[in-house]
Amino acid sequence: MIEGDLVRCVDWGNSEFEEVGVVVGYKKWEKIADVLIQRTGEIKRIPARNLELIKRAPQNRELLKKLAESKENT
Repeated sequence: MIEGDLVRCVDWGNSEFEEVGVVVGYKKWEKIADVLIQRTGEIKRIPARNLELIKRAPQNRELLKKLAESKENT
């Protein structure tokens, strides 16, 4: 997860993805994302296991392509 990605969020007591939001921060060592929820406008801290990626932000796609190319060249 990278800032700007569009995600679906699972509610704790439910097994279905209900909320849609945008990742505004991700702490890799905690595996927790700060997600701006579309419906309410609030920022929630959600574990990565409860998120599903819908769409990458365009700038993130380019960043990931560059990283993959640099790994191939080494």
